[in-house]
Amino acid sequence: MKPILRNLYLLAILMIFCSITSVFGQQNVILDSVIRVLADKSIYRNRVNWNDLKKTASETLDRTVSDPAEQALPAIRRLYTELGDHHGTFMTKTKSVRSYRNDGHSTSDSILYRYAFDEKYAFRTAVIDNKYGYFVLPSAQLTREEYTDSLIAITRISQMAQQLQDSLCSLNKYDLKGLIVDLRLCMGGTLWVDLGALIPLLGNGNLFSITGNSSKDDQIRLVNGAIYTNNTKQVNTLNSCSFKDKKIVVITGPITGSAGEMTAVALRKIDGVKFIGEPTAGYLTVTGLHQLSDEISFSYSIGYVKDINNRVYRKTFVPDIHISGGDNFPSLKDDEKIKAAIKWMDTQ
Repeated sequence: MKPILRNLYLLAILMIFCSITSVFGQQNVILDSVIRVLADKSIYRNRVNWNDLKKTASETLDRTVSDPAEQALPAIRRLYTELGDHHGTFMTKTKSVRSYRNDGHSTSDSILYRYAFDEKYAFRTAVIDNKYGYFVLPSAQLTREEYTDSLIAITRISQMAQQLQDSLCSLNKYDLKGLIVDLRLCMGGTLWVDLGALIPLLGNGNLFSITGNSSKDDQIRLVNGAIYTNNTKQVNTLNSCSFKDKKIVVITGPITGSAGEMTAVALRKIDGVKFIGEPTAGYLTVTGLHQLSDEISFSYSIGYVKDINNRVYRKTFVPDIHISGGDNFPSLKDDEKIKAAIKWMDTQ
C-alpha cells in the first residue's frame, strides 16, 4: 500500500475510533451525572451498594443507538428500579423513563383514566340532592417554560388556583349540608395549584411538612390566602368564601397520585373530615429536579410527607372507609363512593 493511502486509511480508522470513544464517553458522562446526584440526594440512597450499582448500571448501557441520552435510558431505569424510586423520571426532549413497576391496574382504573382526561368530568362542580356540594380537583400542570421563571410560575400557579377556587366557591351560595371533594381524577401535577384551590377549606397554619435527608423539616403552611414552603411563597389567592361548619368528605382512588396524594394529606388538617374510597397510587414522595442540559433533566425523590399529627406517609394514602370500585361519574347519585359519603354525612 502506498504511504499516502496507508496514512489516509490509518487516519480514517483513528477518526472512527475517536468518534466511538466520544459517543461512549458521553454515555458515561450522563449516567455518571445521574449517579452522582442520586447517591448524594436521593432519600433511598442508603438502600444500595453504589459500587455494585454503578457497575451493573453501566453494563446495561444501550450501545446499539447513537444518541448518548437514549443510550443511557436502560441504565438509568435500572438505577431507579434498584433504588425503589417509583416517582423519579429521566426526561429527554422526546423520551422519558422511570423504574420498572407492576401497578396491576384494574378495569376500574382504566375507567378512571378515561374520565381524568375528559374535562367534562375532571373539572366539575355540582350539587347533589340540593344538599351536598361536589367538587372535583383535576390534574393541573404548569408547562416547563412556565417553570423557568419563578415570577411567571407563581403568577400562573395563582391564576390556575384562583380559577379552581372560584369554582369551589360557587357552591357557597347553596344551603349545603356538606361538601364532597373528589380526588379520584387528580393524578398529580402542580401541588400548589391543588392546595391553592382548596385554601377556603384548609384554614391558617401548618398543612404538612417534608422530611428527608436534612436535619430540619420543611414546613408547608397557609397564611391569609397564601401558601409558603418555609418562607417562600408558592401560591396566593383571594380566599373569598368559607365552608366553616360544613361536613367534609374526601374521596380517593387508585389513580390519585403525587400532588393529589399530598393534597389528601393536607386535608387531614380539617376537623372531622372523613376519607372514603380506595388507597392511592403510591407516589407520595416529594421530588427534586436536576437539569443536565436544555433538553435533558431528571427528577428523584428527596423527601417524605408528614401530616400535622407527625404521621409519615412512605407509600400510599389509605382512606378511613374503603369502598372498592363502583365509580359512576356520569350519574353521581349512583356512584358507590358518593352514596357512602352522603350516608356518612346524614348520620353525623
